[in-house]
Amino acid sequence: MAQNLNQLPGGAEVWEVEGRHFVVWYVPYTDPPIPIAWFVQSSADREAHGIKKVDRRFKSWDDFYRTGVLRQGTTREILNTSEHPFEQLKSNWEAESRVKPWLQDPEVVAVIAAAILEGREPTDAELKGTSWWREHSDAERRWLELNMADPATAQRLIDDNRIAIADLLRSHGIANASPELVNLIADNWTTGKWSEVYAMKQIQLLADPFAEGALDSELTAYRDGLDTTRAREDEVRQMMEDWLGPGYTRWVTDDQVSRWAGRLRNDPDAKLALEDFLRRQFRAHFNPGGKAYGDDPNIRYSDVAPMWRNLWAQEWGQAPDETDQLFMDIIRLNDVHTAQKMLRTEGLNRGIGEVVNRLVGGIDAAFGGSVRRSDPAVL
Repeated sequence: MAQNLNQLPGGAEVWEVEGRHFVVWYVPYTDPPIPIAWFVQSSADREAHGIKKVDRRFKSWDDFYRTGVLRQGTTREILNTSEHPFEQLKSNWEAESRVKPWLQDPEVVAVIAAAILEGREPTDAELKGTSWWREHSDAERRWLELNMADPATAQRLIDDNRIAIADLLRSHGIANASPELVNLIADNWTTGKWSEVYAMKQIQLLADPFAEGALDSELTAYRDGLDTTRAREDEVRQMMEDWLGPGYTRWVTDDQVSRWAGRLRNDPDAKLALEDFLRRQFRAHFNPGGKAYGDDPNIRYSDVAPMWRNLWAQEWGQAPDETDQLFMDIIRLNDVHTAQKMLRTEGLNRGIGEVVNRLVGGIDAAFGGSVRRSDPAVL
């Protein structure tokens, strides 16, 4: 391929079309690589550049242009340097293209590469003449212009937005976001690919699996393993405990709580729906047909449980285990006399000291104090 041309960067080829000579470089990072050609306008220039052989000859201009070659000016416009002009583009190419997405467009890269060869910045007219410019949004075009005009300010904006997105992810409950995820969201926002509104919605969707909306395909690979928001889950558990008590809420799964919490976060009417659901559950479990506590739609576990806690404590001398089926059966019956009998009978069966001692004391009194209990197990 390349011969060493005096006073020109290395890595070039010499092409000839109908007796005219061009010095050609290939733009890297395009598939296939794009050739860019500068015209050698005189034999003096050919001699100055040390051109002694031709790498490719074309029979016609049509054949020449079928290569996809982009013609520039003359070789006199090229910056004289021994360094290959595309070394600047090679440096951190992938990282650069994430925040400068136009570097993935062959036409824009060709414009930039041509300007590099000439030791200058690409002009607005050159950039605005590309398909990339016409097909992208105002925000994306402004980002390109800022990078060309003031790269230091552009870099500060990249850094600032990455910090801002990391803070937003944490504030939404995601404490374990990877730097790659942070940079992806921030850079899509910075470059104008995503609007601020869209970026904020994507953060919400990552943080809240039950939020309405579609997660961007670029983010789906990052979703698994993220800490997600637990907001309002405590509220859901408290509402369930209030309406149904611990005896039933212990069977509620984390997924059920999460789903209701998600609805509460995203639907202003969801709390009424949850209350209606719990109201029906209380009626089904504790007040079927309204027989135990009447037809008041607002009566709930927390309203009726205190009196049965007190009765339990009086009979057994201890606070009830509210997950105990006996306690739930007593609430369901809503009958003091029956509840006392159940507590005394079950208290004896379980060897509850307060119940056993009360029975022994009653028997002792009935027989004039002649009864003595040496082993409570015999009872």
